[in-house]
Order: sequence, then structure tokens, then C-alpha cells
Amino acid sequence: MQNILQILEEKAKEEITAILQKKDSELLVLKQDFQKKAEEKKQKELLGLKQGLEASLASQGQAMVFQNQLALQTEKRKALKDIYQEAKKQLFSLPEEKLNDFFVEMIKLLPEKQGLLIAGKRAEPILKRILAENKLSGFKLEEGKFSEDDGFIFQTSKAKIDFRFSALLNELEEKIEPELARILFT
Repeated sequence: MQNILQILEEKAKEEITAILQKKDSELLVLKQDFQKKAEEKKQKELLGLKQGLEASLASQGQAMVFQNQLALQTEKRKALKDIYQEAKKQLFSLPEEKLNDFFVEMIKLLPEKQGLLIAGKRAEPILKRILAENKLSGFKLEEGKFSEDDGFIFQTSKAKIDFRFSALLNELEEKIEPELARILFT
């Protein structure tokens, strides 16, 4: 009986050892599976953070590029405005001889050789001399009330043509600005 008990005890120990080994093995598999899943989750989170950071950096980069382009366009607009201001300044400071030549050319462009010429303060004496020298008696000359602008306005019952410098510059600006903008801002 002692033998039987001893055999039963040994069998029980073997079964307990087998059960414990099986449990240890299962626990090891569970632990490894848990570690694998934890690592996968960590990698997913890191990937998500990385993608979020990359998207944020890309967005900030695009914002910086946009701000730089905007600043550049502002500088280009300012430069363009400065160019127009310089052209205006040069026109207003033309020597009398150049103004004379300019006005002669403008009078040649007039559709009629009679009408009213409304002249700026500086233009009035020059136009008076041009009309007298060229015997253009069909024109009546008046001094205009545009003190800061020079040039003249031609007027008849059929037409009114503005040859004041500001009007000429505005017309030039309207004609060339779209092309300049296309060149400068693209």
C-alpha cells in the first residue's frame, strides 16, 4: 500500500509539475503576446505622432512659404509703386525744352486742329508759344485749375482728351499693370 501511495504521490507530483510547466508555458506565451501587442501599440502611437508632427511641420512650412510669397508680392507692389512715383517725378521735372517737344507731339495727335486747350500752370506759357509759332489759331487756350498736375486737356463739342501727366500715367499703368503683374507675381 505504501508503494501504491508512493506511486500515486509520484504521479500526482508529475501531474502537478506538468500542469505547472504548462501554466508557465502558457504564461510565457501570454507575456510574449502582451509584450508584442504593447510594442505594436507603441509603434502605432509613435507612427501616429510622427505623422502628426510631419503634417504639422508641412502645414507650418506651407504657411511660411505663403507668408514669404505675400511679403515678396508686397515688396514687388511697393517697387512698382515707387517706379510709377519716380516716372511721375521725372515727368513733372522735365525741362521746358523737353516739355515743348512733348506738347508738340501731343498736339499732332489731336483729331482736330481747333478746340479748347485747358493747360496746367507750367504748360500754359509753353502751349501759348507753340500755338503762336505754328500759327494754330483754331485753338483757344485757358489756364486750368489743376495746380499740381501738368499737361493739358483738349476739348471740343465731340471729344475730350486728357493729356495731363497724371491721366497719361494712369492710362499707361492700366495698360501695362496686368502684364507686369503677370510677370512679377507668377
